Amino acid sequence: MTEQKADGALDGAIGAIIGALEQEEGPMTDKKRRIVESAVLCFAENGYAATATNTIARRAGVAEGTIFRHFPTKKELLVRLVRPLFAHSLLPLAVEEMQVEQTKSAGDLRAIMRAIMKSRLALADRYAPLVRILIQEVKFHEELQAAIPANFLEAVRSGAETILAPFIERGEIRPVDPLYFLRSVISLLIGYYLLRSEVAPQAHWDDDAEIESIIDLLLNGLRPR
Repeated sequence: MTEQKADGALDGAIGAIIGALEQEEGPMTDKKRRIVESAVLCFAENGYAATATNTIARRAGVAEGTIFRHFPTKKELLVRLVRPLFAHSLLPLAVEEMQVEQTKSAGDLRAIMRAIMKSRLALADRYAPLVRILIQEVKFHEELQAAIPANFLEAVRSGAETILAPFIERGEIRPVDPLYFLRSVISLLIGYYLLRSEVAPQAHWDDDAEIESIIDLLLNGLRPR
């Protein structure tokens, strides 16, 4: 990803986070907006634990006490960055996308999977700062885990069940638990994303080819053909 594209993706991610937070908490003052922007950048670059509130304040150009007037603790700041985006953007978008792709690609499971996986990868790139924060911090903070809506997995599972049902009924694929199917797709896609974006970003990666390989593995397994 070029520096110009990276800057654009970063601006898009911060804009989406601010938009989701304003949807939940109302319009921001200029200082609160600068605090949010600074926090996203600092957490993504240095990790939550290594980021001090005075570092966020300096980058935002505000006094440290101003942060605590808007966000009583650093942990609450982190949670309030994540929760609105899931509730107002990511969850509704994921469910809606499944419905749209099922309609557009009816009868072609490979096409449905390809479209959804490509868009999820693009979304992860768009929200790269938030994705990095979640990867680094979610296992350490129960509050951050609780920020993910309780109905997230169930809503996505229901969408996967709707997509898979016609293919199961026609005998094109064997009966499979939609949640198991989702876990498999998510695990492979996240594994690829981490390799491509965090472990070896300097390598040449072909997203289309990798997605086709993942789909082929899921639909055909390792049996000889």
